[in-house]
Amino acid sequence: VAGAQAYQTIPRDEDPGFTLRVAVVTTFFPGASPGRVERLVTDRIETAVRQIPELDFVTSQSREGVSLVFVELRSEYFDLQPIWDDLRRKVEAVHADLPDGVSVPSVNDNYGDVYGILLSITGPGFSYRQLHEVAKEVRDELLYLPDLAKVKIYGEQEERVFLDFSNARLAEYGLSPTALRDVLAAQN
Repeated sequence: VAGAQAYQTIPRDEDPGFTLRVAVVTTFFPGASPGRVERLVTDRIETAVRQIPELDFVTSQSREGVSLVFVELRSEYFDLQPIWDDLRRKVEAVHADLPDGVSVPSVNDNYGDVYGILLSITGPGFSYRQLHEVAKEVRDELLYLPDLAKVKIYGEQEERVFLDFSNARLAEYGLSPTALRDVLAAQN
């Protein structure tokens, strides 16, 4: 009887929340072998990460040109933001000891998002810029919905300018393609 009564009163949620206690520290070291990445980057980051008292365990992967350090916290912690902030501070402090050419380590603690809906915006005859403006307007309107937490726009096309010219025409003006490039680069 107590079990049936508890079953009737137990809170239920269609999409229950969960706490993801894992972060990944990504550091790029272009051109370095996996052994060199391990020795010069991964080991130093792991040493700093192990100073966090809430830590459960650390695993890592050293690949050509990239170090991945996975940090998992113990299950008794629920207020994770201060812990991730502490992790960021420790990783930033290690960056000064890393060799030249190593990127600033990036701590990602927010990759547990689950997307329930994927929308696509198309428009024959519209430019990519116009479609992106519409996508931003739709995003802004969607964010007013009460149960919506995040909206991301994917597939945005970078703007590019293509310049077609005739070498003969440039020669008439006494310009070379390199000089034209330099003039344009100086403008923007």
